[in-house]
Amino acid sequence: MECHHRSTNQIFAMKIIDKSKLKGKEDMLENEILIIKSLSHPNIVSLIEVFETEEEIHLIMEYVPGGDLFDAIIESMKFTEHDAALMITDLCEALVYIHSKNIVHRDLKPENLLVQRNPDKTTTLKLADFGLAKQKSVPPRNSREEGARLERWWTNGGRGALAESQPSKNVRVGSAVGASREEVPPPPCC
Repeated sequence: MECHHRSTNQIFAMKIIDKSKLKGKEDMLENEILIIKSLSHPNIVSLIEVFETEEEIHLIMEYVPGGDLFDAIIESMKFTEHDAALMITDLCEALVYIHSKNIVHRDLKPENLLVQRNPDKTTTLKLADFGLAKQKSVPPRNSREEGARLERWWTNGGRGALAESQPSKNVRVGSAVGASREEVPPPPCC
């Protein structure tokens, strides 16, 4: 839902959660909020504020004009090869960032990738919805070792990558990135 700040008229997105439907999932929401609050990256949707009423919890988030990638694909939006490559790069940069913080998203799909339309006619992809994300306690590594580890991971197609931080053997970011890339329509022929 779109909302506006009263004094600045700035646009934000508001996610409203009905507390009566949250029963048994309170820890999941708390985890999502803690994870999003810990992140600051241009390819990740920012959490601005959280407030609650007796019946609802409101998450005020960065507004990303353009909707999600799934809707953009359904609406037959055409992406140039260059734009598609930039979006995959945006996604990979977001993933490298969250992995550097020992966070695994676990729900990569076009519906959780927001397409920001920029004034210069380019697009920026932003990762959203950290409801299934997990943060693992792993001793920090130096950046050179981390870079080499991620390079090995991408080269191997994601198999065994970040093994100590993977929540299960069935979750593979490499295949999710590949699936997302494959869902972007090819550029029109000559």
